[in-house]
Amino acid sequence: MKSVTVEKFFPSLASDTVTRVDAILTDTSARLWGVLSSGKKILRKARG
Repeated sequence: MKSVTVEKFFPSLASDTVTRVDAILTDTSARLWGVLSSGKKILRKARG
């Protein structure tokens, strides 16, 4: 119910928030993926 009310009164604010959250999630997952893949490379070098 709350989100419907927010979207009625603040459509641009709601979409801005969603866009921002989406961007943060994308950025965070990209960084985590980068850390994981570089970590795997380091482990491979250490092993052999």
